[in-house]
Amino acid sequence: MIWVYKRVSTGGQTFEQQDNFIRGYLATVGNPEHRVIEEKISGTVKYGNRKLSEVLEKAKKGDTIVVSELSRLGRTINDLFLFVCQCEEKGLHLVQAKDNQVLTDGIVGKVMVFALSLCAQIERDQISERTKSGLSERFRRWDSLKDGDIYISNSGREYVKGSGESPKIKRRILTEEEKALIRFRNEERNKTPEREECFSIAKEMLRNGETLRGIASTLNSLGRKTPTGCEWKATSVKRLLDRGY
Repeated sequence: MIWVYKRVSTGGQTFEQQDNFIRGYLATVGNPEHRVIEEKISGTVKYGNRKLSEVLEKAKKGDTIVVSELSRLGRTINDLFLFVCQCEEKGLHLVQAKDNQVLTDGIVGKVMVFALSLCAQIERDQISERTKSGLSERFRRWDSLKDGDIYISNSGREYVKGSGESPKIKRRILTEEEKALIRFRNEERNKTPEREECFSIAKEMLRNGETLRGIASTLNSLGRKTPTGCEWKATSVKRLLDRGY
């Protein structure tokens, strides 16, 4: 049995990019039947807390685990070595599809694992340093502002210097009173004539037995948009009816 493992995280490789290497490897072994395991999670998470541990548990002696590159298994030397050792103990073959390298192939495989895992960890550390450097620069810009100046974060959120909010402050869990106040402010902001019209149409159609999907179709046919400028769907109609205009 061949197990194909693919992992992506924010800003990392896509599944399609990994497919190029994996398809090439499978072609060299006759395109056998295989099972694909995909997940979206950081490589810094230990493999025991990822689907990778399920692969290791379900795979039987003689099975092959295929990854596009070793870095897809993880980003720390210790975690990678532990995984490779467990593969060897179970009699599994671990293959890096990028160069058809068998990473459980004796001393040569161990040398390859060490070299590749070291590169993966160095790359992760460099990314971390760049992130910290970027944050420091943003905070310096924030500190240089005067009260009343507006700072726009990379996500587009605006912060007013002196308002009590700051991009330095981590989000905290809001109290129920604060959540209620935010909902009230959002509702007041969304009370536009078009929003009120959509709410009236949806409420009347629901009273007449129409489905949420049918209401969404009607609103779209009338050229109406959601507050974010998107087409109506059953879920957005439900939110409209639950929260009001």
